[in-house]
Amino acid sequence: MVSPDSTPIPVNVTPDAQVFGFTLAVAVLTVLLFGAVPAFYATRLELTPSLKEGRGIVTTAAHGLFSRALIVGQVALSLVLLVGAGLFLHSLSNLPDVNTGFDKKNIAVVSVDPDSVGYQVNARLENMM
Repeated sequence: MVSPDSTPIPVNVTPDAQVFGFTLAVAVLTVLLFGAVPAFYATRLELTPSLKEGRGIVTTAAHGLFSRALIVGQVALSLVLLVGAGLFLHSLSNLPDVNTGFDKKNIAVVSVDPDSVGYQVNARLENMM
C-alpha cells in the first residue's frame, strides 16, 4: 500500500459480523433468484397439450435454440473455469518446490526504516535514485 508519509497505514483484516451478515444475505438472495425462480417457472409448464400430441414440450424454434445456446455456453464456461481452477491448484501445490536461487532455511525477513530512528535523508542519495 502506498502511504503519503513514512508511517504505514494499519489494515484490519479481522472477520466482521456485518460483513459476514451481508455475505450471507447476498448468498441467500442469489440462491433464491437464480435457483428457485427458474424452478418455479419450470413447474408452470402445461404438459397436457404436449402429452396429447405425443411429442416433447411444444416451444417455438427460436426459444428452443436460444435456450440450448445458453446451456451450451454455460457448460463450456464451467468447463473452462474448472480446468483453470485445476491448473491453478496444481501450480499452487508445486510452489514450495520452486528453486528461488538461495537457501530458504534459517532466513528472517526484516525491514529497516532509517527515518524512524532519526537518520537524515542525504541529498546525494536522492539524486541517484
